[in-house]
Amino acid sequence: MNESNNLTPSNPALNAVLEKKGMQEVEKLLSNKKPHPPLEMQTALINIMKEGEKEFVKENKRTMTYLEMRSLYG
Repeated sequence: MNESNNLTPSNPALNAVLEKKGMQEVEKLLSNKKPHPPLEMQTALINIMKEGEKEFVKENKRTMTYLEMRSLYG
């Protein structure tokens, strides 16, 4: 049985906004002249995705599917 058939469709406009916000945050992180240690960079990237997920859940009343997460964050 395919569980994705039971999901409330996500809002494409919201997804575009979340993707754009995520990219802006990553660009800001990478534009910092001081290099980040790898673990600090990993933590910062994960936090960007978690913030986007919180907004997604708030709007859609469900968590992201793996496909949605990959679509937004690559």
